[in-house]
Amino acid sequence: SNSGDLFGVTGGTTGALYSIDKNTGLSSKIGNLGVFINALDFYNENVLYGAGDDSFYTIDTSSGAASLVAKIPNFISSGDIAFNSVNNQFFATSLSVDGSSDILFSIAVDGTATEIGSIGFSDIYGLFFENGTLFGYTGDQQQITIDPTTGAGNFSQNVVGAIGQLFGAAGVSGATVPSTTVPEPMSVLSLLAVGAFGAGVLSKGKL
Repeated sequence: SNSGDLFGVTGGTTGALYSIDKNTGLSSKIGNLGVFINALDFYNENVLYGAGDDSFYTIDTSSGAASLVAKIPNFISSGDIAFNSVNNQFFATSLSVDGSSDILFSIAVDGTATEIGSIGFSDIYGLFFENGTLFGYTGDQQQITIDPTTGAGNFSQNVVGAIGQLFGAAGVSGATVPSTTVPEPMSVLSLLAVGAFGAGVLSKGKL
């Protein structure tokens, strides 16, 4: 969020919203979501949005309650959304029907969605948009760049030092560019693997 807070969710229909201490990694439960959500990011006005299955939500950060914004045709959330402040829309990754490649969508804050194109990679569980570049992170620890106009993805490098699958990406403001052995965009990413604070967790928050 704009205030520097980091949030995460647990999966499943009984999933919950958590606040996460960015220094210790410890989490505190805020409340139950009431729906399945596996993607999070903040809108400009500090409103938390989420996606799960074919649905797009707003989420109350004080209670965890999710409110449906829209159901999106031909969309099944594969694992993350990333806000683009230039056009006030979210990028989102969707599963494909045949499972061969995730698909990039753009979603407006009112839930209006557009399918952009096939990414060429599957299991993209983390997204991060910065300075015109859209980064994707796969479950098997690959960093890719994604063309926001066509959806086409290109391998960038492997994420070094991660344990298990990667779920989610969050920016940290004021950071310097890391060495090439730690593949991260300019503001540095917080990438949480399974087990960081519970299996099946995705975390997201602009810090």
